Amino acid sequence: MARSIVASVLLVAALASAASADIRAAATSSTTATESTPAPARPKKPPKVAVPTSITVMVAYQRVGRDLLALQDQRGKFDCGDLVPRFRAIKLDDAVATPAARTAAAAELADIASQIERLRGIHLDQACLDNPLAAGCQ
Repeated sequence: MARSIVASVLLVAALASAASADIRAAATSSTTATESTPAPARPKKPPKVAVPTSITVMVAYQRVGRDLLALQDQRGKFDCGDLVPRFRAIKLDDAVATPAARTAAAAELADIASQIERLRGIHLDQACLDNPLAAGCQ
């Protein structure tokens, strides 16, 4: 679990460095291609990804934990895949310690939350099953 978190952080860092290298290469190739045209304006820096605060990570942790318990009540304790071990692998004290740890924890919690939503499925009221054209069923 920790390996996957570290791997995802390294992947994000590698993609960010590759993107900045591509921007620099595009800027230098466009200025050398046509010397008669004025130099283009410096490319805007990509917006920095906001580092979540420790409060944001704690709130996300609580929400994912609550949603995971609701999913276990709905589907059964053993029908939630690997979500429970992944959630329990996040140590909250370590997750809020540094900005990099907060970013990795927030990404992991967002991934778990999206998988919970996929596993939860949809719910239709009996009125909609009886009459799909009823108000609120469209």
